[in-house]
Amino acid sequence: MKKKRLSIYVTMLGLAMATAPVFTSCEDMLEEKPYDFISPDDVPDSDDGADMWTTGVYETLHSSMFRYGNMPRPFDYDCDNVSGATWQFDQFGNGNFQGSNNHCDVVWTGMYSVINRANEAIERINEMKNLTARHRDNVLGECYFLKAWAYFMLVRAYGDIPVYSVSVNQSQQYTNSPRIPIEDVYTQTIIPLLDDAKDMLYKNTDTNFQAGRVCAASAAGLLAKVYATIASAAMPEGEIVTVKTG
Repeated sequence: MKKKRLSIYVTMLGLAMATAPVFTSCEDMLEEKPYDFISPDDVPDSDDGADMWTTGVYETLHSSMFRYGNMPRPFDYDCDNVSGATWQFDQFGNGNFQGSNNHCDVVWTGMYSVINRANEAIERINEMKNLTARHRDNVLGECYFLKAWAYFMLVRAYGDIPVYSVSVNQSQQYTNSPRIPIEDVYTQTIIPLLDDAKDMLYKNTDTNFQAGRVCAASAAGLLAKVYATIASAAMPEGEIVTVKTG
């Protein structure tokens, strides 16, 4: 009796497998469905989709820089009014950002990660056709601000730096790019980005503004700091600056 039941079961199973292509194809079975992440093709062409691209740029601040407190510690050390033990200040305290420890690495790689993601988001948002005009301006303004901020941090730490106008995905170039003079980084990249951003971003009094994200005043304030930083470096040639610490 058991053998007959087993034989019937095997026969039915074979028939089910044989007729499976009628209901589904091998391609359907092999199709991957993302459950733990969102692929670019899954981002909707809408205001919400544009927000997703922009939020991805913000996320880099957490995942690549501020997660373990590495940023902006190097910049805190390289200040005229800060001093401390030699083991703590012998590198950053002398303005040396070319070291090989994780504090140096996170400044360089973290900032360029922000820039690359911002370039990718700008490209994707510009391709969208179903955004409201005002929201498009705002999310692009956020990306411009984040790019400008990253370049501002980099140029103060390293001087001449490479500048990228498109993402690695778009350029398909993975080799090192030449460094751009400090003046050009400010005048051709940072200032134009902030000039656009301050007029494109929501004001913090706008009903569409979301707390925790940059606004028009953020861009205007950073632009003022950029000009103040440029002016602070305009010391007469040969001028001696004396720094006294504890």
